[in-house]
Amino acid sequence: MAMSLPKAPVKIEAVESRAALCRFVEFPYRLYQGSPYWVAPLRLEQKLTLSPRRNPFYKHGRIQPFLAYDSKGRVVGRIAAIENQAHLKKYHDQTGFFGFFECDHTAGVASALFDAAAEWLRAQGLSRMRGPCSPSMNDISGLLVKGFDRRPTVFMPYNPPYYEDYLKQCGFERAITTYAYYIHRRYADFEKVAPLLAELQRSYPGLKLVRGDLRRFAEQAQLIFEIYNEGWEGNWGHVPMSRAEFAQLTRLFRFLIDPSLVVFLELNGETIGFLLALPDLNEILSHVRTGRLLPCAWLPLLLRWKLGGIHSVRVAMGGVRSAYRGQGFAPLMALLVAQQQWIGAYEAVELSWILQTNKLLVDSLERIGAVRDKEYAIFERPV
Repeated sequence: MAMSLPKAPVKIEAVESRAALCRFVEFPYRLYQGSPYWVAPLRLEQKLTLSPRRNPFYKHGRIQPFLAYDSKGRVVGRIAAIENQAHLKKYHDQTGFFGFFECDHTAGVASALFDAAAEWLRAQGLSRMRGPCSPSMNDISGLLVKGFDRRPTVFMPYNPPYYEDYLKQCGFERAITTYAYYIHRRYADFEKVAPLLAELQRSYPGLKLVRGDLRRFAEQAQLIFEIYNEGWEGNWGHVPMSRAEFAQLTRLFRFLIDPSLVVFLELNGETIGFLLALPDLNEILSHVRTGRLLPCAWLPLLLRWKLGGIHSVRVAMGGVRSAYRGQGFAPLMALLVAQQQWIGAYEAVELSWILQTNKLLVDSLERIGAVRDKEYAIFERPV
């Protein structure tokens, strides 16, 4: 049953100063203080995302953060209204976005925040509001709607169950549902899809899987950039990643990446697809509740990582060139990456997120016993 949203005195202010931005960044650390599942994002990363000078998203978009204050002047919620010109250029649908949404149970906070975001978007000439996207579909996006009793994997969102009720009360409806699938190598039954894999390899004898190679990092990063934008072109809500956005992402991934978890699919010498998995850093970041690595947290974190403190990975990016989509190549890569020889010392893999409309991949994963571990949704409404 959806809960009601009674009204109470709530003051909404646009974030216009450095002090207000610090309060905007700080709020979730207080809100989730007692949560055993929320993983604190690094404060440095949060500030980078919200920096017009350092985040290339601002070259084609605008982010207007807002804070909600109660009658005693305490921050009780936050949201950002987002205009994404790259989205508007592709879809011409007058859709704006909201992101970075957080609020407590204070009455009226959610509706006041959404009203403020809607008003700002209307002022930009937009007619719909979609989210959460923080700040785009190429970043952390989606609202967790199932799987609240488990920790999210790296670069995936977490939120309380009551957020979905608040969105529905404020007039939002689901636009799309996405899934996170979990595979533990001890329980997966790859024999069930062996005929599919064998048939693909018979039909395409020139198929070959190639691991990532840090010595070819720049070359392979360019392939990922090209295939990702091409392979996702027709998917729901996709907006192409700019070169500047991808360059920033690769600088981060170069620090995190395990070359054995980057897989390219070649057909007769042509690279037609890739999958990129990341060690699930949230397994160790969950011990850093403040979001600060300095002055002391970085050393224990590094030791946990290097001494085998990470046991699972997340397949975070993937794609197949448009000429080869729908032919089973994406499930082929996903299933092979999930097998022991491709995840090495790691015990489990999460594939997220996967669109509900990707029936071929969903069916293949469920056939081998992959568990639909979490469910996310993007919501929208008129402004």
